[in-house]
Amino acid sequence: MIKLKQREKIIFILTIALITIYVVVYWAIKPVRENGQDMTDQIKVAQERLRKSMHMIENTKRLDNDYQKLVEVFGKASSEAAEASAMVARLETVARETNIHITNMQPQRAVNQGALMAFPVDLSIDGSWPDITKFLYEVQAASDLFNIEEMNLEKYSDTASSLRGHIVLSRLRIASSN
Repeated sequence: MIKLKQREKIIFILTIALITIYVVVYWAIKPVRENGQDMTDQIKVAQERLRKSMHMIENTKRLDNDYQKLVEVFGKASSEAAEASAMVARLETVARETNIHITNMQPQRAVNQGALMAFPVDLSIDGSWPDITKFLYEVQAASDLFNIEEMNLEKYSDTASSLRGHIVLSRLRIASSN
């Protein structure tokens, strides 16, 4: 073996120390640090998902309340026949109260509009202009929620102030989830 001088020993020791530091930093510490950063990123992503999930859970009660308000306003459709029967009865009652004569009433098939169902009714009516406007006002009131889809009025007689008309009314209901 070669005998090294003091200066060569110091250079040799420093070189070995630098190589050891390089190996430790790039092969041991750097992968651990990168994995630690990946873990930190994964933890942040998981925390964000948890925060969003907690926000959704907190909003569940508010959404349930909003849904109940919609059910109160629109009501749930139990069946097409039951809804048509209730609509016919209500329209006959309002017509009687407002002095309108319904000459023909034909409930139509329900129209699915996603979460809502539209229940149209085809009416032929006779009456005076003030009575017809009162009838239309009553059926569009908050409790009935009928919408006028189509309306056609014409003068029925030359001597009387009677009108004859064709009206298509519809009512929206929340579709039952069967």
